[in-house]
Parts: sequence; C-alpha cells; structure tokens
Amino acid sequence: MATNGTYYFDTASFDNATTLYTDVALTLIANNGWYSNDAIVRQQVSGVLFAAQACSGGVPTPTPSPVVPTPPPAPPTPPSPVAPSPVTPNPPTPPTAPSVPNPPPPAVPSPPTPPTPPSPVTPVAPTPPTPTYTSLRYRDDGSGSGWNSSSVACSSSGSIAVVNASYGSTFSVGTYLFTDTALTIPFNGNNRWFLDEPRNNALYIDASGQITLTASCAAPSPVTPVAPTPPTPIVYAYTLRQCTTLQLWDVTLPQSTQLGTSVSYAAQCWEVYAVALSGGAINPQSYHTNCTDCLNPPAPPTPPTPPSPVAPSPPVGNCYQIYLQRGFQLCSGSFATYSFNATTLSSATAVYSDSSCTTLMSGTYYFTQNNQWKLWTGSQFVQSGSC
Repeated sequence: MATNGTYYFDTASFDNATTLYTDVALTLIANNGWYSNDAIVRQQVSGVLFAAQACSGGVPTPTPSPVVPTPPPAPPTPPSPVAPSPVTPNPPTPPTAPSVPNPPPPAVPSPPTPPTPPSPVTPVAPTPPTPTYTSLRYRDDGSGSGWNSSSVACSSSGSIAVVNASYGSTFSVGTYLFTDTALTIPFNGNNRWFLDEPRNNALYIDASGQITLTASCAAPSPVTPVAPTPPTPIVYAYTLRQCTTLQLWDVTLPQSTQLGTSVSYAAQCWEVYAVALSGGAINPQSYHTNCTDCLNPPAPPTPPTPPSPVAPSPPVGNCYQIYLQRGFQLCSGSFATYSFNATTLSSATAVYSDSSCTTLMSGTYYFTQNNQWKLWTGSQFVQSGSC
C-alpha cells in the first residue's frame, strides 16, 4: 500500500533529481522503492533514481517550489502530562496498485568503424656508397708492375696508379682492388709488391687484384739498451792480528771466515780478530783452526812407495789360444786369436805375444770376452768388469 511522506532531493525538481533523502541535510538515503508526486513515478535502487514515467490519468506535472532546508529546531520544552483521550481509528485506505514501468529499450550497438588503410610507402632506391680509393706506387721502368720484395717497395719511388676498393676498405689482406670506380675491372698485381703511400704499407697483390700480404714500411722504433745493474759485491772485511807480534791489519778476504780462526799469508800466521769496515784484498795461502794450528802445521804424510811390478812366471805347459776382442777402450776393438795361460779370459792371469806362451805381451790393452773385460798393463791384469 502506498504511503505519503516527506522526502528531500538534490535538485529543484523531482523530474531531474538523482537521489531521494529522508533528511534535510541530504545524508540519509531513502529506501529502495517506487516514489511519485502524482505526476510521474520513479524507482530508486541503492540511492539511484531511475527514469521518470508518467502516472495514469494525465495529471499535469506540478512545479514544486524548492524546499529550503531549515536548521534543526531547538529541543521543545517537555509538556505537562495530559491524560490521553480516546482515539477513534479511521478506516484504512485501500491500497493502490502500483504502476508497472515499461522497461527501457535495449541499446543497439553502433557498427565498428573500419580502420583506415595505411598509405603505401614508395621505396627509395639506396644510393650506392662511393668506393674507397688509394694511390699505389709501382716501377716506372714501363713494365707497369711492382717489386719483388716488400723492402724494395718501401724504399723505392715509382709511378703512381689510383686503385679502388669497396667503401670503407682498410686495404688489408683479403681486399680486392679495381681500376674503375664501378669496381668491375680488377687491378692485376701480377703477384708483386706495391707501395700504399697513404698508409705507408707494402701490399702484395695477385693477378685477381686481391691483397694477400701486407708489410709495414715504418721503421721500427730503436730500443735503447738498458745497462744491467751490476750486483753489489759482498765484502768480507776483517781485522787480522799477527799471531806472534799481535800487529793489527784490516784486510778483505775472498770468503766469509769465522772469528778466532787464522789464515796463512806471506809466510805469516794471522788471527781473524774482528769484523772491519774495509781493507785491502788478500788471498790467503791456507786457513787454519787457530794460531797454534797455523804456526805448527802437521808434516805432510810420506807417500807410500809403490811396489815394483813382478812379472808372473810363464806357466809351463799351460798355453791356450782364445778368440776375443782387444782394444784401447772398454768393450771395444777388433777380434783376433791371442795366447793366454787359461782357457777363458776370466780365469787367465797372463797374455802372451807368441803362440808358445814364452813372451808377455807389451803395452796396455782392454780384452773383452762374453761382455766381460780385463785391463792388461804389459805385466799383469789390474782391473776387470762387465760391459
């Protein structure tokens, strides 16, 4: 059933209001439902008023006066209690059936705008780069050819020919050279050296115009030799004291020497007494434990008298012929038959120069049999071993 009430909105007319409120301050949103001013009816859902619809009966739309919000009244004075009078209730007003709004027509989407085709781009033919060129010097003897070596090309002066290569070329190994700017006619280098003056390089060019070798014509920077720093000599300076007269003498010895020992120099004995700062260099004849040892050197031992070699007596009836090797070095020499006093070299004690074993063989030789050798000195075997 519809009920009457006072509501507030944020415009001057209910027709274009956006929201209904229940308070003048417009802070309390009215409940969801249908609202009418007897001319139009509108539905509010979640604080949003939908489109207006005309009420049935054709009642002209009133023009409401704007409601000026007034400040809240002062709290009233509480009245004196009055006994209630009996109230006769009015009969209820029958409910009015709500008008059903017509649904809004569905939105019809506009057809998409076809994209504008891109303007065709006219291709621009690239401008071919200008080839790189250089000037080559070659022999001016009328041959039009180069030189046989890079050193001659670097040091000679001849005629100039302009050659071309692809743009940005550095005229290094692998570059092809041409005589025209269209790079169609190869430069025939005939496997010779030419001078690339702008870069001070010698170029070895084959018959197809290709650079296969290069050599720099720049003279190498001279290397200043650095003299080696001589090593600091080690000085062994000592104060010597004469073992008999106690005379002091600052000298430099060729080696480190312990204090308290002694040296023999100029037929005198000197004690190594202290360390000195400098002194004259001497080279002692001998070093000793102390002065006593220097003043009383031990007598040199008498060498033993070597025994006189005794030639062995040739055995009687023991003479054998052995085929073996004889030479002046170990395990070497020529093979022949020699006379011994035993059947093998290892057991023989003498060798003879005759087949009857009566005369000892003179001279020094190495005899070798079955990788076993012996040294004969002319009178006896003194050494033996294996090869």
